[in-house]
Amino acid sequence: ELSNAKLNLIRAENAQNELARCVTAALHSGLPVHEVIVYDDHSSDNTPRVLAWLGQRFPEVRAISAASLILPR
Repeated sequence: ELSNAKLNLIRAENAQNELARCVTAALHSGLPVHEVIVYDDHSSDNTPRVLAWLGQRFPEVRAISAASLILPR
């Protein structure tokens, strides 16, 4: 049921070694998970690649890259 579903937001910066564990923990936290949004905050390691793999494996995972955001000045 969607009314009990959770939305999780994870900020990731150079988190290639921890990202899969964090996303898996969010997905298996007890309540139904509607979406896990991971915000990649200008990572310079393989975080974007790990995030792409997680997005392919888990349909609930959505990535937002800081580089793709256009913020007003």
